Amino acid sequence: MQSKMAFVLITLIYTFSFPSFAHLIEADGRIGFSRCGDQCGLASFTANNNISNGANGSAGQVMTIFGIDALVSIPTMNVGVGIRYDSLGSQDFGNGSTQLNFSLSRWALLVDYKIMLLEGLYVGPIASFGLSHKGNINATSANGTKFNFNGGTGSSSSLAFESGVIFTHLHLGIELGYENWTQRDMVDDYGGTKQSLDASTIYFALKAGAVFL
Repeated sequence: MQSKMAFVLITLIYTFSFPSFAHLIEADGRIGFSRCGDQCGLASFTANNNISNGANGSAGQVMTIFGIDALVSIPTMNVGVGIRYDSLGSQDFGNGSTQLNFSLSRWALLVDYKIMLLEGLYVGPIASFGLSHKGNINATSANGTKFNFNGGTGSSSSLAFESGVIFTHLHLGIELGYENWTQRDMVDDYGGTKQSLDASTIYFALKAGAVFL
């Protein structure tokens, strides 16, 4: 009897301390929005290239986020490790005569920890660390392209809070966090000059995907 009680007690402690997932692989698509001040770091690009920008830098600028996540979960630990692809961008930062286009993309290492609240419902932190980065900023007008900055050395990381629900093979979630993203020494194709960009921002994203055994 005592051995059975001990077994039940150990089982309950294990169950409630380490709630397991019913899946091993999670794949999600993400769409989100962010708002960053100083025109997402583009104020220096407009000033240094003699472009009058109609937007107020202090008012910030909205960026659109598209992304894909792929995670492999360790069931008894609620920890997921995987890869994330992010694409950030916006158009028409400039005034009526000049259009400023901005886009960044990256591949990043992704780690999350899910705390199960109810059956299928979870909350927890999710973090990423950039591995590979690309960037482009260009300005065009009726007279042609004014500048076209590419490349550079990127670095990024993010920390966010996520919440969602996992059905049998379906995952729905939200993510709110901060992303630190800089692209240093981007080179202008036309002038050869170098400039850096700081597009760090608070962001919000919705995600939906599938889970597989």
